[in-house]
Amino acid sequence: MTDLTFTRGDVKAASGVLTATAANLAARGEPLWPVPSLTPERLKRSYPAEGWRVAWREGVAVGAYVLLTEDALFWPEDAPGAALYLHKLGIHPNAQGQGLAFQLLEEARRETRDARIPFLRLD
Repeated sequence: MTDLTFTRGDVKAASGVLTATAANLAARGEPLWPVPSLTPERLKRSYPAEGWRVAWREGVAVGAYVLLTEDALFWPEDAPGAALYLHKLGIHPNAQGQGLAFQLLEEARRETRDARIPFLRLD
């Protein structure tokens, strides 16, 4: 596995990764997210900036996801602190096929465990 560093709150970098991911999937006939919904401005309206995690390798943003402390839309029955909620995980097309998605999930799992939260829920 490659060494990654993670930063928080970089919505612009997260937008770049997710936009490239969505465009690549759409070009393959597997649309996931509409590209216009992934601008930094739109992401800021939908998710708190502090929730964004960006994975970097050698100074290049290679992966991103958002980690939320609540998710009333998909998990309305969860009590506060019951889980962390992971949305919008994407790996830049230039970095796919290298096991990075697993590493991003492991980082989210580590953060959940370190916060002593019992569950990590995936969208």
